[in-house]
Amino acid sequence: MQEKSLRQKLLIIVSMIIVLPYLVLCFIFYDQGVSLSPIHFLLFLLILALSVIGIIFVRYVFEAISSTAESLKKVTEGGNTLSLNLRENVAELNEISKYFNHLVERLTQETQLVHETSKALRKSNDTYSNIIENIEEGYYEVNLTGDFTFFNTSMAQILGYSREELKGMNNRQYMDCENANKAFISYRKAYQTGKPINNLEGELLRKDGKKVSAETSVSLIWDSSGQVVGFRGIVRDITERKKMEEVIYALSITDELTGLHNRRGFKTLAEQQVKIKERTNHRLLMLFADLDNTKCINDRSGHETGDKAIVEVAAILSEVFRKSDIIARIGGDEFAVLGIEYTTQDFGILEGRLQNQIDLHNAMENKEYQISLSVGMVCGDPEHPYSIDELMSRADALMYEQKRIKRSTGAPFS
Repeated sequence: MQEKSLRQKLLIIVSMIIVLPYLVLCFIFYDQGVSLSPIHFLLFLLILALSVIGIIFVRYVFEAISSTAESLKKVTEGGNTLSLNLRENVAELNEISKYFNHLVERLTQETQLVHETSKALRKSNDTYSNIIENIEEGYYEVNLTGDFTFFNTSMAQILGYSREELKGMNNRQYMDCENANKAFISYRKAYQTGKPINNLEGELLRKDGKKVSAETSVSLIWDSSGQVVGFRGIVRDITERKKMEEVIYALSITDELTGLHNRRGFKTLAEQQVKIKERTNHRLLMLFADLDNTKCINDRSGHETGDKAIVEVAAILSEVFRKSDIIARIGGDEFAVLGIEYTTQDFGILEGRLQNQIDLHNAMENKEYQISLSVGMVCGDPEHPYSIDELMSRADALMYEQKRIKRSTGAPFS
């Protein structure tokens, strides 16, 4: 009975030694969070098969040893002599021993493979961490509630917090309500579709209160069981790029000579005002003005003088109209103004103020030319709305009608 108990204990101990590499490998892959690839899966099956075979061999070895020991015991007691069965048991024991040694050798190789795999995983993890830590972009990982679980130094620098301050911080603490809601919608979309989201633009709030324009990507984080546990992504500080885009846009809608809006800028801003007018029921005034006798000024005094006259007209219009009105140079010597909250009763007042400013400029000493403008004005009716193009067309027609009258009556073009 004691021999049987001892044999069972030894079988358990040896079995654990054989199974141990398999358990160690499972722990390493779980600890490193490595998903099972087909190669890893086959490796697991191989080690498991070797472990089962090893246990079976060990059992046979103990049975052979027990049988041999029993026969030897009987011989020493003088009860029996060595029989053919004993010789067969010894031969079987030798064969099993040979296979057992081979199994031990294979298990040693598998243990070495486990060690090398663990080493490679640690090296890969170190390389990955080093890359993440040294990229210029911010890298972040958050849980499903939006709390930071991991981030690199660049992420902390973008937000202006120390690593200790940023750890565990929720995204609502560095976003305003609008951007936090935008982030929530993006996270939810990524969660529902399983697809990453790229080039998400928004603003982040630094610790010092300044806003940072950022471009963010969002993708899911899964655990080893395939459950979504959070989100990760890259954050790029695009503040300087956005400023440059604003400068380029401003240049694209600005007239270089006068500093007023150009035709493109005028149309863009005017259409925005039309949309606002539709909501507020405001009236809009459209004015077209053309510098008279521009060709004579250029021929008599040169194009530089002609440009100077155009700049003076821009200054006159800026003095007559309000800062909230949209003033533009839409052609060589043509100007347009979109006034907000005007009525037809204001036409006479505006014409008087415009002529007064023209007279003041013409009264300056040593002037080589006189400023004269042909003007057309229309007022948009909220009950009968017109598009910007229609208002411009009507004002332009009235302007050329005034110019035609001046020519037909022989009025001086100054």
